Amino acid sequence: MSDLKELLKASGPNLYLGTKLQILRLLYYVFYKLEMFPKSEMIVEAISQKKDPMCRILSKLLIINDVNDNLLKEWSLLLEKLSDDDFKELLAFLNHYNSTESATEELEALSTFILGKSDAVLDYCSGEGSFLSFYGNKYPKSRLFGIEIHEEAYLTSVINLDLQGFDHQIYHEDAIQNNTLFKEANEFDRIYSNFPINLMQKNLRETHHSLNHLTKYNFNALPERDNNWLFVTHVVNLLSAQGKAVVVAPLMMLYRESQKPIRDEYLEKGLVEAIIQLPERTLNYVSIPMALLILSPNNKEVRLVDATDAYTKGRRTNHLDNDLIIKRLEGDSEYAITLSNEILIQEYDSWLPRNILLHSQLDYDGTQLDDLTEDLFRGAQINRRDLESMKKEPENQDECVTYQIVSLSSFDDGIHLDQLETIYPPQASYDRYLIQNHDILMTARGTLFKIGLVEIDQDARLIATGNVTVIRLDPARMNPLYVFLFLKSPKGQRLLESIQKGSKIFIINNKDLAKLKIPVIPRGKQDALVDKYLALKDQKRLHQKRLKRLDEDIHRLYDIVGDI
Repeated sequence: MSDLKELLKASGPNLYLGTKLQILRLLYYVFYKLEMFPKSEMIVEAISQKKDPMCRILSKLLIINDVNDNLLKEWSLLLEKLSDDDFKELLAFLNHYNSTESATEELEALSTFILGKSDAVLDYCSGEGSFLSFYGNKYPKSRLFGIEIHEEAYLTSVINLDLQGFDHQIYHEDAIQNNTLFKEANEFDRIYSNFPINLMQKNLRETHHSLNHLTKYNFNALPERDNNWLFVTHVVNLLSAQGKAVVVAPLMMLYRESQKPIRDEYLEKGLVEAIIQLPERTLNYVSIPMALLILSPNNKEVRLVDATDAYTKGRRTNHLDNDLIIKRLEGDSEYAITLSNEILIQEYDSWLPRNILLHSQLDYDGTQLDDLTEDLFRGAQINRRDLESMKKEPENQDECVTYQIVSLSSFDDGIHLDQLETIYPPQASYDRYLIQNHDILMTARGTLFKIGLVEIDQDARLIATGNVTVIRLDPARMNPLYVFLFLKSPKGQRLLESIQKGSKIFIINNKDLAKLKIPVIPRGKQDALVDKYLALKDQKRLHQKRLKRLDEDIHRLYDIVGDI
């Protein structure tokens, strides 16, 4: 095998090794394995005239990469010397080296372990057949089924599985329509799916009126615009009564507020066995966070596993620690919890294992934030164009209203008043968003989480931008600065983390924030803690002034020495 790779590297020096291997695989399959055409026709012009879809892909590769007849002749001599075992080794190398599949080998191994051995397995959206190839090598006697709409991926999967000698049946059809699998009333004990995520549906009415083939499980709350849940719904409708499916799903399916009804329907039907929240950068070519949904009939509870730290860092993708993930899935762990379907429906708006675990580990008595506030709101939603136009100072300021803008970059523990920009809208249209003294500011949406306390004069006219949440406590119910201190505490930070959604850009929903519990302690104790905090802040401010003066003294000394 190594000799073959060296010979390939030397021939056609301007081509990538992966491209050469792709062409070699097709040449071998068409002219040697199937013997579809005589080897004398292994020339570019003859191949380009063939109507067969395999030859159409081969011709495209040859033309795009400027492969000529002399190079084809070189490669034909290589193929003549190639044994079946050599080619299987070459094929395995190609599948690893040049695969366009998003699932890594570790993810396929984890999914295969969870599914276990079966007489037949279905890959719903089977792509180039990477998972089926992995599963077939693990369980060689299993029959492999797949469905794939993309022609090149479908043909590649057929070639891959055929050349490895697997018993397989791949359908070149649409996975979210009434395809052959439903027409023939197929059921499977084991199903895997890594479907194309976030496909948007254009013909809403047509698609949702053509779901009569989904007879086993019907859902009233299927989202109308994206197809993620539609793929999953096709999967569960193909499961047998003893079946199990592993679905690679985007994490957003687990927390989008608009999709809680469909999540609740899945729980009501008992279809969710477990959820594994995966580390970031788990897939090739996909940067969004993912999860594994383990689906099966008749579940009364769900196992939730936080595997976000179960990896070793890789250059492009992280490498899953499957042993650790399996240990958490199957045994006792602080990184896993089992909850009843009823609890998940009634008490949680999301299925995020990490958030639910954080929340469950911080169970304590307290009062919900919305019972302690006068107001809780997002800042003013001003688009960039309008914001820039309102920054222009008018000739006559008496005709305009003046506000200063507080964005995420203009506060930390407190507001940086010297960094605020001023806007001049024509009327007092943003008075609703005016910030008051002792309001608490918090990141609503962003890449960096911040909490700040407002300390301003009564006549200041400051408004927050739309990425900032403003919390206005009722001082008669609780000291606002005590609440600020609690939210800044380690426990408060973990609580806030438990309601964060998203990964690189996270979101804190005001509905979730309003339900956050604040520990209630006597007012005298609240005030004492606040007084201590304010005294420490005063000391810090004095020290900062002293440090500034010392810096100025040092620079004056530099000047004196420079003048000698």
